[in-house]
Amino acid sequence: MIMATLLLLAVPGCADVTWENNITVRDNGMTWMYEEEYKDTVSLLYRNYIDSRIGNNDSHVSAWEVLKIDCATRKKLHDSIIKDMDVEMDNLSKGIHVIGVDAEISHDALGLTTKTDPISNTYLIEYAFDTTPFVEGANISFRGEPWSNVTIAIPDDVQIRTSQGFDNHTRVSGNNLTAIIGVFGSEGSITITFGDVSFHTAKNVNRN
Repeated sequence: MIMATLLLLAVPGCADVTWENNITVRDNGMTWMYEEEYKDTVSLLYRNYIDSRIGNNDSHVSAWEVLKIDCATRKKLHDSIIKDMDVEMDNLSKGIHVIGVDAEISHDALGLTTKTDPISNTYLIEYAFDTTPFVEGANISFRGEPWSNVTIAIPDDVQIRTSQGFDNHTRVSGNNLTAIIGVFGSEGSITITFGDVSFHTAKNVNRN
């Protein structure tokens, strides 16, 4: 998924933008946290966008302008996900609901629009599931920005049969979770298929 602010700037794939995706999947829902950093030319463009399109065009980004871009980003991000869901179970988004969208625009954006200092923003999306994704043979898919870093964590008593769509990845365990750490491949889509769940207390497994 292309972040809402990047939709405003129209600079996807730029070397001056980096993303980190941190996804945690549970029986009844999941969270997806994005951390993005703008550097050099893109941070300058972002400050100018805030000032000229959201603020008063005085060549300075103030606190009230950051608050306005925060609110605008939350709405745009929410609307973009509802229109084109970035999570699917068994190739369907039915039964997946967005229940929360939060944004934290960095105070590093404050100041003169000529600044090129890095800006790091954080976004958190919360989803609820009607049914658990942890069913043997079932899969869950995520769509993200190609070549962006991603960590996907699931309960460590859920078996992963296959994980496809990574450019490369490793698995680590801790805190009762198994985390797959890697990079979205060129298609920007990752699919995880689950194996034996006989040892997991799966609930609401009916897919009807």
